[in-house]
Amino acid sequence: ELAEETGLRGLAAEELGDPVWERDSAFEFESVRYRQHEFFFLLRIDQHDVDVSGFTDLERRTVHDHRWWPLDELRATADVVYPSSLAAELTELLIHGPPPVPRRVVSDDSV
Repeated sequence: ELAEETGLRGLAAEELGDPVWERDSAFEFESVRYRQHEFFFLLRIDQHDVDVSGFTDLERRTVHDHRWWPLDELRATADVVYPSSLAAELTELLIHGPPPVPRRVVSDDSV
């Protein structure tokens, strides 16, 4: 998924580590209702230019932009991000470090 969404390749599983968060979400996309269980990982990298050449036709049609967010900008944005608690969750993670088991994240679209 990381390679597909960002073009970042060549990482060993141990470099990615264990998930730090998990959540259940429900949403509608192209008139289909989805329910999914998600895992989130923390990965620190110096720099990477996002490569979307692996996007499917659907992703090319529906993903309009991407970017790396400095935490201060993420906290201040009026843009919609998921999970909606991302800035607060990330702040907590950076202060206290990864939890021993994935922490359950609840946000506006959680189920």
